[in-house]
Amino acid sequence: MTKIVSTQTATTSWANFRYLTGVATAPATARPVSVPMLAEVQHEQELASRLGGPEATYELVDHIRSMKPVAGRTLLMSGGGGAFAAQFAEAHQYDIAVLHSDPLIVEALKARVLGGEAAVVNHLRNPNGHPRILREHVIRPGIEYRLAELPRTPFPDETFSLVVIEQGHFFGLEAAIAEAKRLLCENGVVVLLGYMPLYVVPRKKPAKDETIVKLINEVLDDGFESALLHFVLPDEQALLDAYRGLDFPFANCVAGSVFDDYRSRLFMRAAWNLFSLYQHMKTWPVVKRLEESGSISNVDWWNFSTALIQTWGSPGSRRVLNWPVALRTGAKKGDPYVRREPVGAADKV
Repeated sequence: MTKIVSTQTATTSWANFRYLTGVATAPATARPVSVPMLAEVQHEQELASRLGGPEATYELVDHIRSMKPVAGRTLLMSGGGGAFAAQFAEAHQYDIAVLHSDPLIVEALKARVLGGEAAVVNHLRNPNGHPRILREHVIRPGIEYRLAELPRTPFPDETFSLVVIEQGHFFGLEAAIAEAKRLLCENGVVVLLGYMPLYVVPRKKPAKDETIVKLINEVLDDGFESALLHFVLPDEQALLDAYRGLDFPFANCVAGSVFDDYRSRLFMRAAWNLFSLYQHMKTWPVVKRLEESGSISNVDWWNFSTALIQTWGSPGSRRVLNWPVALRTGAKKGDPYVRREPVGAADKV
């Protein structure tokens, strides 16, 4: 992080800050901003752009947090793009460790304004009224972001009361479950979280958008089945089966609201244009295997991409995307304390 050398040149208004980040044009009375500060802002923007993937609804975050016993630490083993990792960690605010195997994503997580130890460092280095430190609850030292070769972790046995495995097929479900069992204290809870195939949500207006979105979702379904299904590995198939047939050495344990409306809100979401969606799909291991295979199925993938372009509309147009989730939860050595009514066995939400 570049050190700000002068209070006079570094201090700026929110209007100036929005101008620096490209949100607004320069105000007429803008104060001069130092080159180091501009470089710092640009660096933070570049880091933030590394976090990808969808975020969870409030209800999904709350549902997973409700699994945690009264006391103890939380661990998130993340195989996602970083967006959910940041969201989940900041919802906890304390006693949580987030592990990821991508050093770029870990660096981006640490650089977030609402991050953990890195936020404390940023605060101490910028005591002069920089706008980044004026936001509420900036310092959350209870959040720890660490690089790890998942599913292996650097923690001793029985360290955590809640272990969340996000997109475990990215680093191996069987080994991740075994590691979670080692890390959980007695009556601790493990949560498997995976994203099911996505779909597009129609806009309310114009009315014809519902017909367009129906075509888009048909293209998505056909593309997944024709181009990708042949390259799905057992861990990915376990996700598509909502983890039902998985060897799961824990006692089933599900908490959350009994209301169907609440349950219907348990999903991942994003608002992306076609380019963002395509970049996201390129990160899928199954797509990478397809492209590296040299198989004739690459033709199916090309046809799928072409059909998606033709049905999407303007490629720059943003659409709302939802991912249903597969959830499976279990307790180590008995049922833990939960704060809500049980809603039944683990299933696809």
